[in-house]
Amino acid sequence: MKELHAVLPHEFIEKDKRFHYLAGMLEHAAKNRKFELINFYFSEMNESCVGCHMVFATHKFPALTQKPASKHTH
Repeated sequence: MKELHAVLPHEFIEKDKRFHYLAGMLEHAAKNRKFELINFYFSEMNESCVGCHMVFATHKFPALTQKPASKHTH
């Protein structure tokens, strides 16, 4: 684990920590049958996954590549 942390970017480690925190909170909400919290943490976990893949896995998920913002104005 120490060797893995030495080679991974700090941003990845932070995103991974957040993902595991959210997973723990989802488990806690599920065990307590808190349905509104289950939906919240499930949604947050999905956002966490997509956010990490947008930064670190675009080679596997090219559709997640961020497109430059449009310069269109009204």
